[in-house]
Amino acid sequence: MENRDSRRSEKVRQRLKRESNTWINQASRRLTDPNISLKNNNAQSFSTSVPIGSQAEKRNHFFRIGWRLISFLLTAAFSFGLYQMWTRPEFRISDIKINGLQRIPEDEVLSKLDLNGKQIFTVDTGAIKQSLERAFPELWDIRVHLVMPNQVSIQLIERQPMIAWKFAELVMWVDAEGFLIPDRNSEQDLLTIKADTLPVYQLAIEHAIDDETLEIDRISNIFRDKPQIKNDFQQSIFFAFPKKITQNLLTAILQLNAWMPDEKELLYESVRGVGWQDVRGWDVFIGSKLENINDKMLMYETIIRELDKQGIQPSLVSVEFLHAPYYRLGN
Repeated sequence: MENRDSRRSEKVRQRLKRESNTWINQASRRLTDPNISLKNNNAQSFSTSVPIGSQAEKRNHFFRIGWRLISFLLTAAFSFGLYQMWTRPEFRISDIKINGLQRIPEDEVLSKLDLNGKQIFTVDTGAIKQSLERAFPELWDIRVHLVMPNQVSIQLIERQPMIAWKFAELVMWVDAEGFLIPDRNSEQDLLTIKADTLPVYQLAIEHAIDDETLEIDRISNIFRDKPQIKNDFQQSIFFAFPKKITQNLLTAILQLNAWMPDEKELLYESVRGVGWQDVRGWDVFIGSKLENINDKMLMYETIIRELDKQGIQPSLVSVEFLHAPYYRLGN
């Protein structure tokens, strides 16, 4: 009887051990493979719960959808804001301020801009500057600023004329640096050069070094326009690129003017250089290079005294070359 009880107890212990091992194995497999569900001894499912991995995947999927939606909403809001700013009348240019003009009419500048009614976001300040430079070569400093929501501010500085170059009916101005600029027909007390041709010039191209500094490149070629140009002179074409009279010519004019400050009109001929009209009735030329201006003036006075002794009235005296001065009688 006791042996039978002991065998039964042994079987119970073995069965419990097997069941315990089964549970341990199932728990281990579940940790390593979430797709495996626990089953009881009769192959019945204890639970139909969703595995942990599936829950994490659903949460990640939810967050992916959420960020995509937020990104879409932000993009839509930003696009709508841009559209509103692009189309709203508050951002259409209605105020253009121009400061610094002296001789150029403001209406003439405004006619070159065509900005009224445009959205401020479409304005290219660089294009405005280039347009004004081409239209008005006498402007040497142009600054364009956009002021929200609808204002354009333009600051200009005009070159100041110092010399009026007169060739037949054509008149153009020269500033202190030698730049040729259009005559604006304003009342100016300028030294006038009465010439038989347009001045000898070089092209002068400006380029920006930084926002505050401009550098000028002068092309070495010297240009001498033919006298016939006066018959078909087009100011817009002539001033399309900045031009400077040659440094030798500018220096000669300034030196002669310093010698004769009371003379308001000087002469220039392409062959004889600069000169003036003597009050006694003849023209005087001293060349385009005045390194020896003292000697040239002394030579001139010597020639005039000698001619006066001989009772000769010249129509022209030239001391362009010290070793070969000459005078001419009549026309």
